Amino acid sequence: MKLDGRTFEGVVLECGKRAGDEETISFRNGRFHSSACQAYGYGDGPYKAAAAQDGLAFEAETESPQYGKLVWRGVVRGRRLDGTLTMTLSAVGGRTITRLQLQSSAPGTWDTDAVTGAWVLGVAATLDSALVNDPTTMAVNVAVADGGTLRLFAADWADIEFVPGTTLTVTAVFSDGTSASASTFAVAAPSAPSLALAYNGKLRDRVGPGSFGFGADGVLDGTLTVTLSAAGSRTITRLQVHSSAPGTWDTETASTAWLLGAARTLDSALLNDPNTMAVNFQVDDGATFQVFAADFADIEFMPGATLALTATFADGSSATGIVIIP
Repeated sequence: MKLDGRTFEGVVLECGKRAGDEETISFRNGRFHSSACQAYGYGDGPYKAAAAQDGLAFEAETESPQYGKLVWRGVVRGRRLDGTLTMTLSAVGGRTITRLQLQSSAPGTWDTDAVTGAWVLGVAATLDSALVNDPTTMAVNVAVADGGTLRLFAADWADIEFVPGTTLTVTAVFSDGTSASASTFAVAAPSAPSLALAYNGKLRDRVGPGSFGFGADGVLDGTLTVTLSAAGSRTITRLQVHSSAPGTWDTETASTAWLLGAARTLDSALLNDPNTMAVNFQVDDGATFQVFAADFADIEFMPGATLALTATFADGSSATGIVIIP
């Protein structure tokens, strides 16, 4: 592992505080640079790096005409993305969790206790919600209902901690002093879903202009075939199409975009709710569906126009497919 050419993004925090300055640290051509310190007159400076027991240690020195010299020391451990686990609690009445520990057979240990030698184990209600760890002690004190879940985040080291087949064991300590453990095996992360688009021309009249354009209006619609590539299947909860003409269609009435109709086939019933225009339907890996968009002034589907369709899935993720009209 080397540092030169790598960039790290984060936030610079004073101890005990939750907010700070956005930071980008870069190592390039033997020079170290901090974006947060640039505002205080610090430029880049030379750095040295050497292998350490738990990563790659570095030291750099930068200088500001007003504030003087600043020495940076740190250890880079693995890559930026964390290993992520979902923990589900089964306990009548729920429990309050006061400590968590994760062990990897790689080996490796993470926990929610700043005084141990283990790396920190981040804990959150969802993948993107704020960590519930205390920012100073890293401790947790979180109530979880029976059947409730928590997300756990653990930084990798040397890309060895979460390789497929690794045994991962989580131990939770509860406020009443009892504890429980569970183990799982690391698996390869599934590839992100993707969409392929094909513009079929103006083949059917299924929708009309406006946000409530449910049903035919006597004018043929721009028609696209959408193919989903995703491990397993996905449930689609929203669709939107942008045209470079320009133009926008979607599956909600709250926006100013015109209605985007969706159906399994060219002639099957629309999947949109007739009142809200929303969609909620499942698509298997490799399966297709059709979307329909009313034209405006015969400009939206001209040759050379770019159409981009974005599908939002029930888990909050999304995918976008693009096609250029031939």
